[in-house]
Amino acid sequence: MHALIHLFFSRGEASTLLLYILLLSDIIAIAQVPAVLLHRRGRPVAALSWLLAIFTLPWIGILMWWFLGRTRLQRKMRRRKQRSQEFCACLPEGVHLASQEVLSQFQGLLPQSITTEQQRAPFSLSQKNQVQLLVDGEQAFSAMEQAVSLAQHYIHLLFYIWKADQTGTRIRDLLIQKVQEGLEVRLLIDAWGQPKHARNFFAPLQQAGGHVAYFLPIRLFSQPFTLNFRNHRKLMIIDGVTAFTGGMNISDEYQSQWRDTAIKITGPATVQLHEVFLEDWFFATHQNLASSGYLTPKTSQESTPKEETKTIDEVACAIIPSGPDGRTNWCHDTLFLALSSAKHRIYLTTPYFIPSAPIIAALRGAAQRGLDVKIVLPQKNDQPLVRIASHTYYETLLNAGVKIYEFEPSVLHAKTLVIDDNISVLGSANVDIRSFRLNFEISCIFLSKQLARQLVDSFHKDLNNSREITQQNIGQLHQPYSWLESAAHLLSPLL
Repeated sequence: MHALIHLFFSRGEASTLLLYILLLSDIIAIAQVPAVLLHRRGRPVAALSWLLAIFTLPWIGILMWWFLGRTRLQRKMRRRKQRSQEFCACLPEGVHLASQEVLSQFQGLLPQSITTEQQRAPFSLSQKNQVQLLVDGEQAFSAMEQAVSLAQHYIHLLFYIWKADQTGTRIRDLLIQKVQEGLEVRLLIDAWGQPKHARNFFAPLQQAGGHVAYFLPIRLFSQPFTLNFRNHRKLMIIDGVTAFTGGMNISDEYQSQWRDTAIKITGPATVQLHEVFLEDWFFATHQNLASSGYLTPKTSQESTPKEETKTIDEVACAIIPSGPDGRTNWCHDTLFLALSSAKHRIYLTTPYFIPSAPIIAALRGAAQRGLDVKIVLPQKNDQPLVRIASHTYYETLLNAGVKIYEFEPSVLHAKTLVIDDNISVLGSANVDIRSFRLNFEISCIFLSKQLARQLVDSFHKDLNNSREITQQNIGQLHQPYSWLESAAHLLSPLL
């Protein structure tokens, strides 16, 4: 930098102007140091990465920090007491929140702040739920469309991406039909996942009387610091009785090209999932639907599920919402506690793998204790830089005894975890820094031997279509772009 300043100092007015620009960038960069240290407190590697970017890439690094560097978002929420009262009032007769026995089974799996303070999701533990595992797009979209067709009162949806393809058009038109039948339909879409130029796709739904809102619209001048905060949740709630969640967006890709998993839930957990939607809708629109009775489940007809997606009864469930609007990274802490509690096996599937140091330690520690620890990751990925960065974690995990596989037939997008023989985790969160700290995510922890068995069967099918990564062939992954891996690993705190 000083050499450049000296070079341009003797070249007239244009050089003097450039000198002032460079000096101004240095001053602004220095002014960002306290903010970087404050926002990355406790994460020295991330802080150093940002400082390196700010000082070595004048203006570019500064702009990146302004638009992408913030990790906390202030947002207005309904008062906690009000939310708790609304939730208690809406519970239908005969359903049960978690008993002491169920609470004891979740002991050690959940952060204490969830079970005691209940800051974000009142009464986040429940029992007597029914669940139905949907192991691919064909099953998931079929079940979703069937549930929408049977809806009698309202349909509330929250998705990160909704594409204007055959699948997206078919489900949109089904929603239009339900609006025309007199039902209320509300759709919340992330503003980054649904670019502005694609929003005309929902005009027919709005013209029919449906409501469409966008989460954190991108306004570079009025709220540039929110660009990095995205709502990555996937939720569908039918009449407050039936809910769907998981990793699937609405797109043809999930029908055939991508491998993903979703789950259908009925029972008190559905009310909790709905509470998450209503909170996000309140933030996006300032409309408090809970005060209008939308948390109260309505009577809704249910059809007999197909044999291949048999319903599992009596499932205990914890709903874990997480996002940059809280001081606790609940998805991360819950994943760490679940991994640390394992006694026999850990089967993890995730499309994006940039784990934190505690997650790496939990995986390594489990393998070194003799547990069966297997991870399935994608061989094909829609985020090449993230995939390359993932490779840098392979060796340290393999050395500890963790077995790593790469799924080959298609893009793997499922986010599932099985611990021992009765604990399952499924939701929208990936094992990466973005999901842990920047995205609004939702995870569901289930206690059910039958559900865990189904997920294990699905995991083994994926293993049969995957290549195991060993110490012998790990060098082949590094050879073509070892320098790029090193750069991606350096940037991993920013991804």
